[in-house]
Amino acid sequence: MDTGLIGRLQLPARENPSEWTVGGVRFVLHEDHRWLLPIAHAAQEQGLLPKPCTLVIFDLHHDALDPRCLAELCAARESLTVNDVVRLCGQSLSRNDDDWVKAGMELGMFGDAVIFGVQDTSDRHRYRTYRDDLDREHMIEMLERPRSALAYQGSLSDRARRGALERIWDVLGWQIVHQMFEFLPDRPGILLSIDLDYFAVGWDDYTFPWPDEVFEREFLAASDYWSTQGWTGKTFVQGLVEKAGLVAICRESACTGGPEKSRLILSKLDECVFDGNLGFSSGARV
Repeated sequence: MDTGLIGRLQLPARENPSEWTVGGVRFVLHEDHRWLLPIAHAAQEQGLLPKPCTLVIFDLHHDALDPRCLAELCAARESLTVNDVVRLCGQSLSRNDDDWVKAGMELGMFGDAVIFGVQDTSDRHRYRTYRDDLDREHMIEMLERPRSALAYQGSLSDRARRGALERIWDVLGWQIVHQMFEFLPDRPGILLSIDLDYFAVGWDDYTFPWPDEVFEREFLAASDYWSTQGWTGKTFVQGLVEKAGLVAICRESACTGGPEKSRLILSKLDECVFDGNLGFSSGARV
């Protein structure tokens, strides 16, 4: 197994990270979302990602609370090492994995962030602009799932709202060409993070992976809206992967109903979105 990126990281045993490359794109699988920070730091040191990089997330939660350890983040920023980032994740950041996005911005690792699929967007306007301790402005935008965003009046299709949405499109490298949308080529590599709880549904005190019907509709149903006609959730995600310097998949077993349900989600995600090329659908990786 290729361990060029994560082999030297002193991550907790619980993270059980693995790493591989598909189609020239580096993938990492790990457990809890905040531990993406040292992985991303290593990727930036190796030149896989620019610093700062654009962060695109698929997640049920926005993970963008204000970090309570701001003073520690600012102190570490000047001569930041990967060991510093590991220490911050282990000792200072929230164990609920809900403040790592802004922590990465404070550390100079992340520029803007676009988050797809957040369940509760009632306070999204509070998070839309974040000004860090060095007075750098960051956008944190929460969008609907791609199938809805590509449909009529969606955030990825609605030219009538160009004034409000164009900055998001620019961050994603999403542009209008001959009246229709497509990805811009040759943009700096993004960090694409996929939290598997995006694909889980809670009911009472139960958590279930999406059934096949939801996976297939969300990723395989083609848009019939004229500006995004033919696009699917699958082709949109694949377009992001082509733009990525690193794709990190976060198991988050505690939020998916346990390790076995995480494995089921991984398998279905690989089958439905990646055509089995990641090796999860055959059970080769866990």
